[in-house]
Amino acid sequence: MRWFVFLAFGAMLAASTSAAAASRCDRLLGLLGHQIADASCADSTDLTTNNPATTPANNSLPGLPPFAFTPQTDRTVISPSPANHTPITKAVPGIQLDARISDDPTGEARILFRLPDQWNGKLVVAGASGTRSEFNGDFAWSDYVLQQGYAYVSQNKGVSQFSPDDRRRSVGVPASIPFVVRLCPFLRRRSGPTLPRGGPSS
Repeated sequence: MRWFVFLAFGAMLAASTSAAAASRCDRLLGLLGHQIADASCADSTDLTTNNPATTPANNSLPGLPPFAFTPQTDRTVISPSPANHTPITKAVPGIQLDARISDDPTGEARILFRLPDQWNGKLVVAGASGTRSEFNGDFAWSDYVLQQGYAYVSQNKGVSQFSPDDRRRSVGVPASIPFVVRLCPFLRRRSGPTLPRGGPSS
């Protein structure tokens, strides 16, 4: 948990800086140092989901198998129907950073920061449901708390949606099954009949 406290502290410190907008991502990345890797940082005109760039496209992380990273899908699974989403009454400019936790041995742990310019000095920390991505709470929590001035941090519990081939083989899943589906209580083929209960699901 030490790394998470460090990251949260770095996020709050970066949000409170008066540095020029063009250098804020550099400042945040410098504060986080080697704790993160493969970071994507942007000075955003709007951190709410009214901005299409706030939630990246499904399957947009290089090197991951299909369906391992599905932020557009993930944000819909714990939110109300579109008609009942949090009303967005204003743009919330600030910094957004999405990155991988560098000391995770599996390379799957990820974290998201949204740091509004008009920060109220408080931080909301969210976690994804199941094995969803760090963008799981975009409709459910992020839009609301950002409009109230909170900084927002979310993480993905350290796993991608689908297990890579090497992990699949290590637990004895037949090579005929391309990936292990973690979102289901039992293994199933990407196409074809379901498999019996049990095995490396979570």
